[in-house]
Amino acid sequence: MKPPRALVRSYKQVSINSVYTKTSKGFALVPVVFMLALLGLLAFMLSRESASNLAMTQAQQDKKANEALLDAAIAHGRWLAMNNDCSVPDDENNLAIGESSYNLQFSGDPQSMAITASTVNAAGESLEQTSDAFKLYDFANPRIADLDASDDAHLKLESGKEFDNHGSGGDFHVNPRSSKIEIGVLKFDMTTLPSDIQPQGAELRLMLKDTHDTGLFFKVHRITADWEESTVSAAAPWAMLGGDYEANEETSFVAGDTGLKVADLTSLASEWLQGVHPNYGVLLRVDSTAADNHYKFYSKEEADAALHPKLRVNYVCACGIPCELGVVLQDIYLATETVAELAGQSSEPEDVLHFARSTNSASLALDGSSLGFSEHIRGAHQLINGRWLLAFKADQTLDGQTFSKYDVAEYDPVTDSARVIFDGDSVGLGKAIGSIALQADNTLVLSASGSVNVFGNTFQGDDLFWVDPEASTSGLVMDGSTLGIGATLTGSHIRQDGVIIFSLDNIDTVGGVDYNKGDLLEYDPGSGTVKQYFNGKEFSEEEIIRALHIGKPIGTVSTMEAYFTFETDIDPNAQDVIGARSGDLLNGPQWVIGGLNGAMRFDGNDDYLKVDNDAGLQLDTSFTYALWVYNESDLSGDQWLVNKVDGGDPHELRLRLENGAVHWRLANGAQEVVVGPLNGVNANQWHHIAITYDEAANEVRTYLDGLKVNTSAASFAIGANANELRFGENWEGVLDDIRFYKQALRATEIALLLEDTPLGPDSSPPPPMAQSEGGTGSCNGSYADFYNLISYTSSNGTLDWNDSWLEGSDDNDPANGDVRIDGSNTNKVLYLGNNLTSLTRRVPTGGWSNVEVSFDVVENELGKTLLINDRMYVEVNNQDINRALDWRIEGEVKNGDPLTTSSASRVTVDLSAYASNDMHIRLRTSSGVGNSDFIKIDNIKVSCTP
Repeated sequence: MKPPRALVRSYKQVSINSVYTKTSKGFALVPVVFMLALLGLLAFMLSRESASNLAMTQAQQDKKANEALLDAAIAHGRWLAMNNDCSVPDDENNLAIGESSYNLQFSGDPQSMAITASTVNAAGESLEQTSDAFKLYDFANPRIADLDASDDAHLKLESGKEFDNHGSGGDFHVNPRSSKIEIGVLKFDMTTLPSDIQPQGAELRLMLKDTHDTGLFFKVHRITADWEESTVSAAAPWAMLGGDYEANEETSFVAGDTGLKVADLTSLASEWLQGVHPNYGVLLRVDSTAADNHYKFYSKEEADAALHPKLRVNYVCACGIPCELGVVLQDIYLATETVAELAGQSSEPEDVLHFARSTNSASLALDGSSLGFSEHIRGAHQLINGRWLLAFKADQTLDGQTFSKYDVAEYDPVTDSARVIFDGDSVGLGKAIGSIALQADNTLVLSASGSVNVFGNTFQGDDLFWVDPEASTSGLVMDGSTLGIGATLTGSHIRQDGVIIFSLDNIDTVGGVDYNKGDLLEYDPGSGTVKQYFNGKEFSEEEIIRALHIGKPIGTVSTMEAYFTFETDIDPNAQDVIGARSGDLLNGPQWVIGGLNGAMRFDGNDDYLKVDNDAGLQLDTSFTYALWVYNESDLSGDQWLVNKVDGGDPHELRLRLENGAVHWRLANGAQEVVVGPLNGVNANQWHHIAITYDEAANEVRTYLDGLKVNTSAASFAIGANANELRFGENWEGVLDDIRFYKQALRATEIALLLEDTPLGPDSSPPPPMAQSEGGTGSCNGSYADFYNLISYTSSNGTLDWNDSWLEGSDDNDPANGDVRIDGSNTNKVLYLGNNLTSLTRRVPTGGWSNVEVSFDVVENELGKTLLINDRMYVEVNNQDINRALDWRIEGEVKNGDPLTTSSASRVTVDLSAYASNDMHIRLRTSSGVGNSDFIKIDNIKVSCTP
């Protein structure tokens, strides 16, 4: 809800356009208007008392200050929208700037949205300003398109060959010699670009075939008259500045040696696209009278399309609009067969080169010589934890271990440490690793340098295949034979959308696309299409790409075996979201708001979380347990956080707290290691505890709040342990985010687990999810109750319900009677039985839209079936819950509609018309329901949609 509007004034609309700046190596989109608006506001505020403002009344100054504030607010909103991944941003309230504040409301959709900025002035008046409608663009996925010249020619002004047209050869010439002047003309068809794009930059890219001089400047001019390659001639206007081309050049470049030449045409290409100038192309000339300066550039008639003149356009697409031309512009990480140079950066075969396509610049991502690499890199993939998956041409020693050409190593360049991820020797690979990639689900994908048999499946050198060493299984990802690949894969990357980018070791034709050494191809398995992703001519010389990674780091190979998030929207039964194990919540642990999107409170008496034993939870090798703890007592006595122990089994793990100190024990019957006390777990605040056993190092380590606080020797694993796993036994406090890994995480990985800080167990989640008492705003979250407690007064949902459940027509306790919560320890549900029984609760939804209540319902209990006329009503009241006339029936469930006798049906009822801060929801049985009839209800949720 908005504040009272005593007076609403509409100020001028602000039109915000993208501003482009040219750089020496590319282009950059800068939120210039946003910054200018904020600077303008700051400048005005600083000058309020200056001499120039002395003549202004206080009211005039306030008015201008509010205008500047709303201008800046609109600019801020535009910036937020541009950086929200094609989604309409959530509304923002009470954004502070100096002593003032403003609100932002976003309306419409990504194809046409507007921003309303509002503030309240010193007089209590509400002031608003609304932007013009604008589109959102997909700035997270910039694209690149290389347009071949549609027309190119050179015009000879040589005496005796008056105005000859040379447009059909494999090259075109530029010559400044006064007796033999030649100029080049080129045109590019930009109508092939998608219609609704926003350009980010453009480059003219020419391949110089031959030259007699390397020091002259080429000037590029905009042509002002139309022409065609087949008919163009060197008539007089071409030779005269100010004739059929613009006198002032658009850009220039130095001739240099043969090879790729690049000139920035960002401004001109944008003007062509916007219709500022007709697109008649560009003219090339050299302003010199040197004796012999003949230059030859490859033309569009050259047989090798990679050498054609091109206009490279970087752009972003309008959100939600098909935009198929071009490739997504992402950085490229690669290693090459031999010494290479790309964008001015040289690299060795032991290096990984980083090529930033948006700025046409390069640097070394991994400097092999400084890291001590002695062998060529044959596979590379960057992980989100900063590590790399690497394969080498021959035996390579890392961190004291030797990795063969059949292995994949995980390498940390910060700590210079490594471990085996895939042991090719142990599976009899027999051929060197050809490439490394990860799928979106972190499955390892490889290629080999020849035919291999992996876990019973045969793959060729042009295939990509996945492997699961633990399960001893494999499968095909990309079948090279179906694409007609006639060479060996040398690099591969799988984007998160499933598109595969790869390189080959020889010239080939793949999917109808000609392929040269150093090229990258993009294959879409969904459509079966192949297109060029990267032109190998970008290199200074012909190269073979031997390792490949595209874009941001992807995935992790940490083998997380179990993960209990305690987020109720995922599963009300404390499910392990990694290993799909269902935990048993014994004796009533309670979900609480806070933690990391929900946490679990234990009472210190008899409740705990039990997980049945299985092979994945055995502690027979390296492992890590990590969890967040929030203690709510003095922690006297044994309070077990993690317990895998039984009195009759000597193999055990115990992690406990006592008096604010960490203790833990590892034992296998013959040996044991005891750690602690390690102090520092203060009451009533969150702490992160991690314990690791590193089999290779013969060490156990303890981490408190991300810092290593103890290292102890331990030369044994627990071994087989058939005991169940328990969390929170005798623990009075809250646990969250319990993780179990089948490896010893390093300190850098454990530090990553602390990137998100949990909220206190009684805190509401941060905005925009928070819904305050008497809340304002729109669509701020959802309420849920899974009825997993023997209580009417606790919510297991994402937000407070603001009131308890109110029982009607039954005076028994919550576990008995006609209105009760009952069932197994891990699957409790609400029962409504007998006639005119009810359960009511307040749900403040002020400012919400499209409010819905939904729940699971089953019609019978123990075969006692409802009669055909029996009902359960969904009622709503936002007036007076004590007045029967104010209750409205908005939904009902009955036998067969939609109820069944064997499984739950999901019922959804629209309550949008009643949204208010006093909205109450009531579930009530009809008058015909008898004592033997029950309706079971579970997983009730009140939610909204924008």
